[in-house]
Amino acid sequence: MRNRTMRMAFGVAAMGGVLAVVSCGSSDDGGTGSNGGTNATSAGAGGEDAGSGGLDVAGSLNTSGSVNAGGDHSAGNCPGGCSGGQICLKGSCECPSYQSLCDGKCVPTAADPGNCGKCGNECTGATACSAGECSTSCSAPLTLCKSDHSCTDTENDNDHCGGCDKKCDPGQGCVKGRCVDSVPLGDPPAKCSNGGPPIVNSPDMGGCLGNLAATTFRWTLCSCKDVQLSDYILVDAFDSTKGPYQPGSTGGGVGANEKYHASGASVPPKAGIYGDLWASSTQGINDSADELVKNILKSGGSLQSSATMTVEGDVYANGDVPKGVEIGGNLHVPADAKVGVTPAGKVVRGAVSFPPPCDCAEKQLVPITAMVEAHAGTNNDNAAVGLDPDVLASPKAPTRLDLPCGSYYLSSIHPSVGVTIWAHGHVALYIGEDVQSSDDISFGVDATGSFDVFIAGKLGASAGLTIGSPNYPALTRTYIGSTTGVSLSSAAYISGNIYAAYGQVHWSASTDAYGSVFAGDFDASAPTRIHYDRAVLNQGDGCGGGGGTGGDSGSGGGGNTCESCRDCGNQACHDGECGACTSNADCCAPLGCDQGACVPIVK
Repeated sequence: MRNRTMRMAFGVAAMGGVLAVVSCGSSDDGGTGSNGGTNATSAGAGGEDAGSGGLDVAGSLNTSGSVNAGGDHSAGNCPGGCSGGQICLKGSCECPSYQSLCDGKCVPTAADPGNCGKCGNECTGATACSAGECSTSCSAPLTLCKSDHSCTDTENDNDHCGGCDKKCDPGQGCVKGRCVDSVPLGDPPAKCSNGGPPIVNSPDMGGCLGNLAATTFRWTLCSCKDVQLSDYILVDAFDSTKGPYQPGSTGGGVGANEKYHASGASVPPKAGIYGDLWASSTQGINDSADELVKNILKSGGSLQSSATMTVEGDVYANGDVPKGVEIGGNLHVPADAKVGVTPAGKVVRGAVSFPPPCDCAEKQLVPITAMVEAHAGTNNDNAAVGLDPDVLASPKAPTRLDLPCGSYYLSSIHPSVGVTIWAHGHVALYIGEDVQSSDDISFGVDATGSFDVFIAGKLGASAGLTIGSPNYPALTRTYIGSTTGVSLSSAAYISGNIYAAYGQVHWSASTDAYGSVFAGDFDASAPTRIHYDRAVLNQGDGCGGGGGTGGDSGSGGGGNTCESCRDCGNQACHDGECGACTSNADCCAPLGCDQGACVPIVK
């Protein structure tokens, strides 16, 4: 069993506005396989030191210069240490997620056209490397560039700016397909080799940000209050470490701590919820639209449907179940419930109860405001690269910012033109006030990094919003602290995990999103199409102990004190100690128990 030592203990005193996001992946030397972590170099004989130490400030944890600071990632668990950009995972040196060991060096096989998916697999002809596969197409908003066989964001890529063969000059960067002056910064710190070490704060400031993502983003869509839909819903899943999105896989789901209501158009072919559907209040689930649920349905009240609802798994309803519901498994209802359907399984009568699906209790919320405040002043890496915290606060500010690995602070982002911020390595960006533009806003990341953005204020883009890449959504997490929430419109390209637990998320996006959404309240006036990236569940693997579980190969915790499964990286907590699960109830929903490990339920 892998040890789980990172506690998710967010105290009430630290609360402000808070948002959280999670992600993780895996790889082996044959491609983007099942075991991996963050892109950091291990210390030890034959390896490179991660630098002169982690961020040693209030609210942060100093890793004493090595990513192998403890747990399963200590050099002692890998005799001779790890080299070539590998990390020590479960006693073996392995490449981080989205990478493979080719000729003794970890390379990003998720995006490398010469080593696409595995070493030596070269993309040729009219194909490009898309999430580790040579493909004849790229997911929007990416463009297939035949010249170098890449899937590229030509609106924001410095090497393909406005077209496949247009590279920006030194000192410039790409914004909205044009090369503009970029914010001048010094050389990247020495610790940034191979993406740099994972970002690790103190436990009350989020702990290891990879593990924070893994324990926060378990659902495709989760709401502290309601999920209300006036159009159809399609939420399914994929694992971006194993290839590009393909429709129809399970492993995510929809959760509401109060009610779920769908009143939209008829469900088109293959639409529906490819996972669980939970609504825990007595208002439960009320559908006036056709609905398909591929796994388990749980309603805290009567299950109401005036259309056709098909549930392929078991149904738990704390009340009546009328006609119009087709159930492929068992039906669990109270002893006095009225039942108007005949399930494929049996009717089980008895008490029906289950916990709220979304982690919205005060002590469970991510302390975004406190985290941002802890990294203001000098408690960041701004000085190391010469970054002025007010550089993007002016309407006439430069609009391209390329960040090396590390933790950085900006007072606000208020340009009057488009702005692009790109992470080259493992980056945490803390923003003290609003991110607001009358033009496009874009956040991007290389396949060898990760990008956690914490915004104490609101996020607003009057034009377009682009977050992350559809080829590796797990690597991008955006946390929004404002109680005003966020509106995701048709101009949004979301390829990451969004946490807006303090406000409403209004969805009017006529587009496909890749990743997950954690809302305080969720309302959709357009088709809700979100493709969950199961790889986010593995982002804790590079944390040096206390990692997350997930993808398709999670493992149980063991031997550490805990109060809940979240303290065990989504694994089971028995009598105050992390250990193997024995049933689905031991796992953080919607994960299920498989041979002692809590993993996504994939059919």
